[in-house]
Amino acid sequence: WFPVKLTVTNENGTTTKLLDQYLYVTKTTATYDETYFADFNDEATVNNEWVLFNKYPDDYEWKWRPNNGYWNSGCVWLNSRFGPDLESDIMISPAFDLSNGLTDNLFFKYATTSYGTFTEDYTMSLKLYYSVNCGDSWIFFNKLTGADLITSYGGSTDFYPQYPDQWGSAAINLPEAAKSEHVLFKFEFVYNTNNNNIFIDDVNFTTGVLSAPLQEEIIAMKLSPNPVQKQSSALLHYNLLNGGNMNLQITDLYGKALATVNLGNQSAGSYQYEIKPEQLGLTTGCYFVILTDGNQQSSGKLIVD
Repeated sequence: WFPVKLTVTNENGTTTKLLDQYLYVTKTTATYDETYFADFNDEATVNNEWVLFNKYPDDYEWKWRPNNGYWNSGCVWLNSRFGPDLESDIMISPAFDLSNGLTDNLFFKYATTSYGTFTEDYTMSLKLYYSVNCGDSWIFFNKLTGADLITSYGGSTDFYPQYPDQWGSAAINLPEAAKSEHVLFKFEFVYNTNNNNIFIDDVNFTTGVLSAPLQEEIIAMKLSPNPVQKQSSALLHYNLLNGGNMNLQITDLYGKALATVNLGNQSAGSYQYEIKPEQLGLTTGCYFVILTDGNQQSSGKLIVD
């Protein structure tokens, strides 16, 4: 980062304005290759290698955070709750050499929620760009938007993820032109009036697996079809590593329980349960389905069209 100073002089005197961190100059050679893994656990590394750019500037900006990352690790986050509609803030990666053809995807974990009510309320987006000329120009190549971004309930209170199942995993295919000797990636979050805080963790080129260290997932679940029509039904497929007294809960994005079903004492194995939105009084929108044995839980997002 470099500051920029502007000095203006006329017959009435001289005025100087100093703009700190105004110009950023990248390294001419790539710092990392496809083996890079950003766990964001060290503040100095994040601030030295990533450009966390407060575009306007204002009180909303990408920052390092020592906790609330995946598995309560470090992360980068944007305090985007109640942020101005259609404003955007960006962060830029260090330079990579991906020219050896050993990677095809950009992976990262993300967590956010919304206090909107209907799917049309979820217009916020996380846009992805790359540059092969040191950021002189940027090429858009993908985005996560709307309900695809929502990973947890949270409503209008400040959202801070606490558990691994509140995170989503993105696997973004890389354009061939991005596999160059010097490529930068830009993450741009575009606000809407209903978005909450957003968190990013574990940026890498090798794995998109959401794994919980030192803990095996004992409840695995999947919803199909998803989205589901309001008049139709979705099947909840779930597998139990251990048995237990299973309870199913459906909540809105505020965490308010809309339906609770006791599935009984079930042994280890695979099961199905039919969810009928209209029968449960679910209107068009985004909901969370939570399956728990009282000690462990697994959750998934259900979208009703």
